[in-house]
Amino acid sequence: MRETFRKKCELHCEHCNIPICSSCISSNEHDLHKKIDITENFKSKRKLLQRDIQEIGEVILPEHEHIMSRIQRRKDDLRECAEDFKRKLKEEEEDKIQKIREATKNHIFIIDAKIVPKHLNFLNACEKNTINTDLKSKTIVQT
Repeated sequence: MRETFRKKCELHCEHCNIPICSSCISSNEHDLHKKIDITENFKSKRKLLQRDIQEIGEVILPEHEHIMSRIQRRKDDLRECAEDFKRKLKEEEEDKIQKIREATKNHIFIIDAKIVPKHLNFLNACEKNTINTDLKSKTIVQT
């Protein structure tokens, strides 16, 4: 069969799917195999290739373009959803910060207006009582 590459092949063995020359035919190696004219085989294969190329152009490429378009739309939708989600998070953050500020202001007001004065009044009363007690104690000690 190595000599076949140097000789002109006129037939094609369909069983082995190889070109064969007169030496191969006479070797009885392909006796029971179906042989066809090599030119006809090339024409047949060329037709199949042309049909495949046409199918690629008419069916596969348009479908590929459709898929790519859908992928691009999904990517765009994803980006849009992510931006919308981030915007809503920022709005929620600002809303919570505002609520915290209001609560802090309210607590500061309660501390300044109610708690501190109440405790100062109590401590002032304690101080006054202590001063009075101290004065009485000093008076007793001096007498």
